[in-house]
Amino acid sequence: MISMKDIDAIAEDLMVEHDAKSLFVPLHDRLKTFDEAYAVKDAFVAKQLKKYRTEVCGYKIGLTALKLQEIMKIEEPTEGEVLATRVKHSPFTVRLSDYGRLGIESEICVVLGEDLRSGCSRSNVAESLSAIHASYELIDDRAADYTAMNAISLIADNSWNAAVVLGEAGGHSLDLSDRKGILTRNGKSIGEGSTSDAIGHTLDMVVWLADHLGKRGKHLKAGQLIMTGSLIPPIFPTSAATYVFNVEGLAPVELCVE
Repeated sequence: MISMKDIDAIAEDLMVEHDAKSLFVPLHDRLKTFDEAYAVKDAFVAKQLKKYRTEVCGYKIGLTALKLQEIMKIEEPTEGEVLATRVKHSPFTVRLSDYGRLGIESEICVVLGEDLRSGCSRSNVAESLSAIHASYELIDDRAADYTAMNAISLIADNSWNAAVVLGEAGGHSLDLSDRKGILTRNGKSIGEGSTSDAIGHTLDMVVWLADHLGKRGKHLKAGQLIMTGSLIPPIFPTSAATYVFNVEGLAPVELCVE
């Protein structure tokens, strides 16, 4: 069993590595279980909250595609926390130099209008929503070697969440069962996807998150946002460009990379 001292030491190492934008170092030699990984993640996020004088305003759900779960050797998605200071609004501009390696994931973000706890159903989630957004999750994988990665390392590093960019809020009753999205770069399509490509319904991901948090003595709260997983494989920009993600029935979200 890992000690609290070791948990804090790994979390502090992550803080230093992020500040230095250094190459990602897998943690499977230091962490053996998912519980240990989430304990480090909690300590890492706590240090970030203190440093940036902010609070958790929601969650991201990662590894929602079966192929990614197979690569990362896990049988369920992962959970990360979103810091309030990292929520941005479209159009938004980022600089490549601010990241170890910037990744862009095109997602649907839902916002809760009421609390949700373990044991909720898809219909409970649908009834609880106050808004839906086309969005980007910005990740910083710090040039990780994916052939040497596993889910334990990803979880401990808060699933690489670096920011969220939201398009204008849409109606909370939008059907998300087969919602298509198109990503363009400088006006040219570079990717398409659908909510139907994920494992189960988009709102089932929120049900999973509520159950996952319940096992950890937490619950989803009104006002929190949830990034439900990428519709399109992540891209890693290497030069300046403007990206627009369009989802049927929602306002587009725009990101300018410098």
